[in-house]
Amino acid sequence: MNDLTTTGVLADTARDFTVSVLNCGARYTAKWEAVNSLVGRASSMPIFQEAQGSLAELQSWVRAHLRSAGGFVYRGQKANYSLSSTLERACREPDGALSTAARSLEDRCVREFQRRVHHYVPDVPRPSHRFEILALMQHHGAPTRLLDWTYSLEIATHFALAQGADEPQTDVAVWVVNDTWCKAAAIDVLRPTRTDPDLRMLDIAIAYRNEPHLAKILLGEPVVPFVFPVNPFRLNQRLTIQKGVFLCPGDMTRSFEENLCALDGHHREENVLKFVLPPSCRQDATERLYELNISESTLFPGLDGFARSLKTTLRFLERRRRL
Repeated sequence: MNDLTTTGVLADTARDFTVSVLNCGARYTAKWEAVNSLVGRASSMPIFQEAQGSLAELQSWVRAHLRSAGGFVYRGQKANYSLSSTLERACREPDGALSTAARSLEDRCVREFQRRVHHYVPDVPRPSHRFEILALMQHHGAPTRLLDWTYSLEIATHFALAQGADEPQTDVAVWVVNDTWCKAAAIDVLRPTRTDPDLRMLDIAIAYRNEPHLAKILLGEPVVPFVFPVNPFRLNQRLTIQKGVFLCPGDMTRSFEENLCALDGHHREENVLKFVLPPSCRQDATERLYELNISESTLFPGLDGFARSLKTTLRFLERRRRL
């Protein structure tokens, strides 16, 4: 079986068992009612800073803040979309509420994935390496709590433009999160519920031997709301090419944005910024990325990525022809 066939079969299987698992019920008791009340109030008002402009203006903003702020991670999507993981969207009730069984359903998804993934890939992650398993699931379309981000502003901008490619009058947005602040603020939230050795481990670069313990610290009891930047020690091809990183929410009974709001300082633009690219700025951004050779063909090596890239290439060449 070639790589393309393997990817397609595994993605189909991930979706199949996801449907069956998410139809099962489970009970889960939410904790931290005080934080829940705080997040509930915050969600009814603008909770993140927002700006608008061109890609060049966003690049200038990033350069101006990088030295003082630390590092940034980026995510591109339609401007009217909220920040939400695939598991969060899959666990929404008909009335829009997030299922209180989300954590239990995630465990069942992971268990089912582990039972059958060996049929499709030769190098199966160890059961204790939860983040590597979740990254593989995310890669092939299964719902997980992880939200895809990248260390590259330009790659995130590409994904924003790609999402809005068929709607030229739609605003797209690049979200910017200060990962240095995010990690420190998450450790502060976790401090009352984790030991000092555990907290020190969160500041250590991930290694293959400590990944299982890191997962227990972030995903274990007691459950509290936070967001923490993570990656498995062993990076798959897509994470490597796309300079990918995940932001991991701590409490799956809350939305990703509610978890992010649990971090002190989330309202400051140097920590979280939603930068909107209006339709008038999209063509210039597309041309800038084309010149940088950032496209579906380079971000998704293989025939599928090359074929998808032709849509952007044809539009670009057609506009050049008219000039």
